[in-house]
Amino acid sequence: MTNYAAGRTKYQFTFSIRRQNVNLPMTSMKKLLLPLLFSALLTPSSRLHAQQKVELQMSPKPAITVNGNNCSILNTIWSCVTRVCDSVVIDAGDSVEFCTSTEIYLNTDTAYWLQYNFYGSSNYPDSVYHHYPYNTPFCIFPKWDVPGDYYVDVYYNGWLSAYPYSDCYGAGPSHWIVHIVVMPNPNGIQSHDVSPVKIFPDPSDGKFNITGMHADDEMIVTDISGRIMLQRKAGNENELDIREYPSGIYFLHLTGEKQELVIRLVKTN
Repeated sequence: MTNYAAGRTKYQFTFSIRRQNVNLPMTSMKKLLLPLLFSALLTPSSRLHAQQKVELQMSPKPAITVNGNNCSILNTIWSCVTRVCDSVVIDAGDSVEFCTSTEIYLNTDTAYWLQYNFYGSSNYPDSVYHHYPYNTPFCIFPKWDVPGDYYVDVYYNGWLSAYPYSDCYGAGPSHWIVHIVVMPNPNGIQSHDVSPVKIFPDPSDGKFNITGMHADDEMIVTDISGRIMLQRKAGNENELDIREYPSGIYFLHLTGEKQELVIRLVKTN
């Protein structure tokens, strides 16, 4: 009898609540019922996962330093975003300092590895690979001898705040790209007065007369950023024509068996 009364009381209470709300607009009903329904369906484990997701978003991210400038990865919880660091401008023959920084570990798990690709580097022509149990932090100093534009790829497949929830962990979640601009070394640039190669007129509208070259000399003309504008053998020609290029400062690189020179050129309008 007691059980029946308890059940009846529960039934009457439920019915009463429904009657009180039956005339409310549908939007109000949703506001009242949906939070209760969501709370009932949300299991303790899913609540914990949601809390962990927020904590992971706030956690540190792996970072490297390039010439002392910190460059943190931009990983989010559910995807991996390549980090493009600030460009570095150096003179030919100089090196750039790459160091491991925040949240990079190689001595805590056998699966951890770090790889550098210093494209165009004179002292590291091949990929540099460090792995467990290599101690961090450490620095490495690649050097570039030839003016031009180069890019460095750095990959780190190790501890990450998003693991094991990140969908790109297996592919190496941390990837940095660094643009290296190598300028002609000012100490290697010769004036027309001391160079065995003579160029005139300079400045000019882009058409230069050249004497003192050898037919087998390699000619490379670069702009102020090191970008190659023209490349050819000297041959029997005594002229250099760059009239199609914008006015500014250019560098003529001559390489041969008997000489290796860099000469500055000035092109006017």
